[in-house]
Amino acid sequence: MCQCEIDSNGDPPKFLQGDPVLVIPNGIEATVVIQRLSYDGLESFWDNVLVEYSDGIHGNSNSWQLKKLT
Repeated sequence: MCQCEIDSNGDPPKFLQGDPVLVIPNGIEATVVIQRLSYDGLESFWDNVLVEYSDGIHGNSNSWQLKKLT
């Protein structure tokens, strides 16, 4: 798993470790563990996010399925 800080566009991840988020499809709050950097050929982009729910269970979510909570 790459721990790079920027993608091919020079953008950092949208979701950072510890960010509280709402997983929209199931309406449950979770905490970001890591957002993964994915590759398509030579291009890289921020993709799926590993989250942890309050019961300690981990899950993967598409980044577009998450909403940051303040």
